[in-house]
Amino acid sequence: MVDFSRRDALVATVGVTTLAAASSANAATPSTPAQPAIDLSPRERRSLDFDWRFKLGHAQDPARDFGYGANQRTYAKAGATAANWQVSQLSDPKFDASAWTPVTLPHDWGVELPFVDNPAFVPSGKPDDEDLRAAHGYKPLGREFPETSVGWYRKTFALPATDAGKRLSIEFDGAFRDALVIVNGYVLSHEDSGYSPFRVDVTDIANLGGDNSLVVRVDASIGEGWFYEGAGLYRHVWLVKTAAVHVPQWGVFVRAKIDGTLSIDTDLINEGAAPAEYELVQSVVDAQGKPVLALTAAQGRLPG
Repeated sequence: MVDFSRRDALVATVGVTTLAAASSANAATPSTPAQPAIDLSPRERRSLDFDWRFKLGHAQDPARDFGYGANQRTYAKAGATAANWQVSQLSDPKFDASAWTPVTLPHDWGVELPFVDNPAFVPSGKPDDEDLRAAHGYKPLGREFPETSVGWYRKTFALPATDAGKRLSIEFDGAFRDALVIVNGYVLSHEDSGYSPFRVDVTDIANLGGDNSLVVRVDASIGEGWFYEGAGLYRHVWLVKTAAVHVPQWGVFVRAKIDGTLSIDTDLINEGAAPAEYELVQSVVDAQGKPVLALTAAQGRLPG
């Protein structure tokens, strides 16, 4: 992967748009003609908020947690998720999850739990103790409540064969917390933070022209603040498709100064195997989307 960063100052105080166009180039010899330029700037960002199934697991008993962690074999085989049969079956597109609860994201299973009259929640009179003991709004979440502190999410989605050659990723705006992401049987990501968005690249294991399974295990046993934090996929999830040459997530950063100067940082990466020519075009638009200022296009070549 190669990063390209371009910094320019603009005297303006309005919106910014960035477009990138690139074409693959043959690097064999200088005499080899380059392929025609293709506009690769658009990206597709599709919501994955719908048609999920949810079921509570268990933080201490593998038998009630689809065998997760049983005999320390959860990560034994790539492509099958685990040597454990139960966890492996969750990744099968044909797995019957009809008995699971249908949910739409954002989803917080903690909100659905009953309030708990637990002596441990009674403040002892020590400073800040009341805030700590009520951290989850008197809901049964935490190490003391293993039967309601782990949740499993499952979804099946199709990818067309025409996605061949694209970079495919799933973006999670937030999951509380300790999220394990399994796609088509492969453990691809483990995000501890309940607040940080994260991205999972699925290009190499995607099933193009067929169904794909997405399984997420979320463990809310441990909190991160002195307030109600929830439990589950409590923010949106997206399927993102880009060309090999693209502006990555968080790849455009705009800084405005009090003197009216606007600084734009744009990153460009090539995740393809072949070198590629690029053209980077940046423009400033007003509130109605009308261009009011444009930079001279930057051109170059990114190694593969």
